Amino acid sequence: MKTISLFLLLTGVAAGCLAQDTHYWTQQFGTRSALLGGAVVGGDHDNTAVYYNPGILGFTDTGSISINGNLYRLENFRIENALGDKKDFKSKDLGSVPLLVAGTIRTHRDRLRIGYGILQPVNFNFKALARLDGSYPIVDDAESPGNEEFICQRNVSSYLHEIMVVASLAWRLDEHWSVGLANLFTGRSYNYTSATVARMYLNDPPHTLVAADDLQNFSCFHLRYSAKLGLAWQNKRLSAGLTFTTPGLRLAGKGTIGADYTGTNIKYNGIRQSVVADGIQPKLKTTYKFPLSLSGGLNWKLHHAMLAVAGQYFGKEAMYNMLQAGDVPFVRPQGAYPEVGAGRFLRVPMAARPVINGVIGYEQQLSSSLTLQTSLRNDMTWYDKDLDHQTGIQPYITTWNIYTFSAGVTIGNGRSLLTLGLTGSFGTDDDHAEQGNYSKPASDQLLRGAVTITRASYSSFGFVLGFKYSFKKI
Repeated sequence: MKTISLFLLLTGVAAGCLAQDTHYWTQQFGTRSALLGGAVVGGDHDNTAVYYNPGILGFTDTGSISINGNLYRLENFRIENALGDKKDFKSKDLGSVPLLVAGTIRTHRDRLRIGYGILQPVNFNFKALARLDGSYPIVDDAESPGNEEFICQRNVSSYLHEIMVVASLAWRLDEHWSVGLANLFTGRSYNYTSATVARMYLNDPPHTLVAADDLQNFSCFHLRYSAKLGLAWQNKRLSAGLTFTTPGLRLAGKGTIGADYTGTNIKYNGIRQSVVADGIQPKLKTTYKFPLSLSGGLNWKLHHAMLAVAGQYFGKEAMYNMLQAGDVPFVRPQGAYPEVGAGRFLRVPMAARPVINGVIGYEQQLSSSLTLQTSLRNDMTWYDKDLDHQTGIQPYITTWNIYTFSAGVTIGNGRSLLTLGLTGSFGTDDDHAEQGNYSKPASDQLLRGAVTITRASYSSFGFVLGFKYSFKKI
């Protein structure tokens, strides 16, 4: 048990948190739908229905294609005191996110419709660097009189990207009811690297160097399939929709995981010693469990206006490993600690708590060729706090809930529509568990900063630009 405790200290019982990597509603698809915050489950007779509710496709009466739709976004991340007092993690990302490329096809059967789409559910990029340099009372004066010179630096880089291909079918039952099925194929790419180095000199005659290196990384790809069943109903003033999405079914996935933990002259059980734990394992099976979900929406047509609400429930996923290395020898020299295997530390634990997201959207026709859209929505994190107590590599950053406001206009009528708009998103977490805080370094904790409860925040500002062209005038 003492050996296990030593390597829990080396690798950290609870690693720092990470992501829009922990949200389901990070992106909304289609320019008009994005401005409405996704409040289109209850009715939206354009090609965004291929994803939001395939049942609605049965009511479309023309073939169309979205030629372009982009969100140009500036994101800001800040994790306060990540490494020490006023040593924050800060990350900025400026980029373009394609919202949707999709179309619908009429068939020779009047009741049957076919839809297709390519979209990007997740596009997360986080890079941050923090450094701490100072003099601290770390070691007992009997061994090292006075304060010790201490240097620590940590670098984190995370990139999470998803591409989804959608193929939908819909069948109109009558003028009021329609059903549909969307086949969702999603490729998920994940790359993560964390590097922490800590250095201290003892105030003894040889000025003994005490050092610790903590390097973690993994990269993986995962392909999954889900089916979304949709039901749509409409009359002159009201329309409503329901969908059920199955849990993700793994189709393929491989990944590589590695880590190197080195301690030089660290103190453990009163004795200074040097230890190394190192390993890398490629071609591992990748598992990513996307939960079942239920969504519903209602649209109410007013005089030259429309009020829409929608919500979605995502289920729970119990603890599992996205990547798991074999339990081979991990400590160097080989044979020193045979009971400590790589499987305990070369893994990526995951779990998801159930969440409910909601949105309210409003649309007002200002003239025959100008329409205003606006919305307010939430995006709750699925991050499970039980992950704070797991060993292994944890790449999760965004543990906060996000709230988004959008507003814009659609210009045109008939075959072509131009959409322009602005979005703003905000989120905070006052109970963010951050691994690696060295504000008060201690002799027996030098290899790993203490897990500290701190504050994290997120903001994003974006510009929406989209163009839609219809083959036949609606």
